[in-house]
Amino acid sequence: RTFLQAVSAGQNEDVKFSGGDRFRYALYGKGDDRKIYILNTDYDNAQQCKVTIEDESIELIVGPCTMQVLSFDGSGLSQDCSLSFSDIVTS
Repeated sequence: RTFLQAVSAGQNEDVKFSGGDRFRYALYGKGDDRKIYILNTDYDNAQQCKVTIEDESIELIVGPCTMQVLSFDGSGLSQDCSLSFSDIVTS
């Protein structure tokens, strides 16, 4: 029971993420200063997802092996940057 209380206390009820099972995401920060890192682990296909914080929503198509970074500053969600695995691989 204590374990479940600790897990539920760590959940952000005002943040909702929906997308396929190939996504991994993490949320950092509190209140009006948050970053959301979204990773599409599929090697071949772009994937669609939706992030909602408070009353703000954004829908994204994240490319294969790509990380998308979002910011929430209290006035809304915005895209910070996108980094693809192919951007960092050198020959």
